[in-house]
Amino acid sequence: MMKLRIDCVLAVLLLALALGVRSSDALTLPAGLNMSQITQMGEVLDKCNGDFGDIVSLYMVEATPLIATVKEKLNNTKSANKTEGAEGAAVATMVTEIMESDEFNALLESSTLQRISDELNLTCVMSDEVMVSTFTGVLEGLNVTKDSELGMMLHDMPSIVSGFYECGGRITPVLRFAQAAAPEVLSSEGGFDPMSILNLPSFTAFVGSGFDMGCFFGVPAVGGLVAKAMG
Repeated sequence: MMKLRIDCVLAVLLLALALGVRSSDALTLPAGLNMSQITQMGEVLDKCNGDFGDIVSLYMVEATPLIATVKEKLNNTKSANKTEGAEGAAVATMVTEIMESDEFNALLESSTLQRISDELNLTCVMSDEVMVSTFTGVLEGLNVTKDSELGMMLHDMPSIVSGFYECGGRITPVLRFAQAAAPEVLSSEGGFDPMSILNLPSFTAFVGSGFDMGCFFGVPAVGGLVAKAMG
């Protein structure tokens, strides 16, 4: 049976969530990112059929309740669980609760998110030298190196995201799929069978949105991950 390490799944989810956490008073840029790069990113988004104003609105306004929820649950989980085993279970519960929260559901219903999902060309974005360099700089600022499997995967993320878009993947459908699949993934002790999620109605809906899984598995960076997951 094909197994995927649950700690890697959790780490990716938490990193994605943590990068969105900002202070309540002002925007705090991740390490390795400056305002000059923000300006350049805006130019790239415009070139790639995106709207930087939509991104800012989504982050600073519509996602604010979800960001607050993530920050609160992260703090509660860190303070309440000290042992490794207990912390792992608590993190799994936390991620599931976040993805099933009213705040996450509200974000999924955002017309701004839907517009970004429909219009932004992620392949164009992730193929741009400025964006790749900026993304790499943020990872380095967070001390994420290629010394681990997770670090290598994160450094390959531009290629993975680009391939995802080329294979018909879009933001809103994959978030809906992730929300539905989270309980199945995170409730399995020590790992889960990826094949089990293929039977979920949410996966059928995801594929129905235009996503071609065979194409995606053919992306070199993704193929390498699949080979490692299969052991």
